[in-house]
Amino acid sequence: YAIPFGDLDTDYIVEPAADSTLSKIRTNQTLNCGVVVPHDFGGNITGCDKLVGMGVDFCRAMTAAIFVGDFEDVKFITFPESDNSSFVALANGSVDVLVGGTVERKYDFTSSPILGGFHFSTPYYYGSESANDDVSFYSIATREDDVVFASFVN
Repeated sequence: YAIPFGDLDTDYIVEPAADSTLSKIRTNQTLNCGVVVPHDFGGNITGCDKLVGMGVDFCRAMTAAIFVGDFEDVKFITFPESDNSSFVALANGSVDVLVGGTVERKYDFTSSPILGGFHFSTPYYYGSESANDDVSFYSIATREDDVVFASFVN
């Protein structure tokens, strides 16, 4: 599935397959975007009128691409960085996409059979570990079962 460059006349946009994540998002007219809140965040992000940050900007950009320029049709669901509730929500379909989750190579390239598989975008931020530690990175995650949506996000 590709969003055309240039002319955004909706007559030319091809609809995704009926059972796809993208079709579900368009039918519901909302992107459910999970945002992981860093453990060292110095405020109450869930009590803010407007969420801010790179992950929120990614969600709004994806929403604008899905809804042809309308970036307001996004619902933010926040998660703490300290547990894996964000990945559970992604696996069970509570969120369509997850931004800000830390992925560590030694732990997260295989997942629990209960959670299923995930697809990770190109990392947009790397952790601050020392050279002797395992590298962690931040990326956008989608469910592995919808390759077309995963390629759209990446």
